Amino acid sequence: MSLVTVQKRVKELMQDNDDIFQSTANPLGYLLKAGEGGLFSSSAFKKRHFRYNDTLSTLSYFADQDATKAKGTIAMDKITSVELLNGKDDRIVFKLHTPSRIFTLAAETEEMLAQWVAKLTKIVNATETDKTALASMKKQSSSGRRKSFISRLTSGKYSKRRSEQC
Repeated sequence: MSLVTVQKRVKELMQDNDDIFQSTANPLGYLLKAGEGGLFSSSAFKKRHFRYNDTLSTLSYFADQDATKAKGTIAMDKITSVELLNGKDDRIVFKLHTPSRIFTLAAETEEMLAQWVAKLTKIVNATETDKTALASMKKQSSSGRRKSFISRLTSGKYSKRRSEQC
């Protein structure tokens, strides 16, 4: 499969909601994760068992499916984008961009790659929608409190309450 074919498949999955993870809020399975490639780590891909937790909105990765201690966790609300691209060695990869790090992941098959990219993109988009709605609610709430305070202040209610407390 080529990158274009995988991109088309992701688009189909996004439109049809026909992904294998549709029936579960908490997808899990193996992905290949590239190391950061820093001074003390390798940039080679390692097989990791990934588990999405809908309640915590996190994607954690483990040494294997039986492991109970996560090797790392990615907060979904920190992901700014999901990028699908050609990586090294003719491997198609996807990158999860966060403010502090870029996670490079691949799957053993192009179909699994497309499934994960579609599901994670849906989750990230939903998280962005939630953040926007929450910000709007906070703004409205703050604006309402400000108007209420100004109303009390101009009507003399605020000064009466303050003088009663003293």
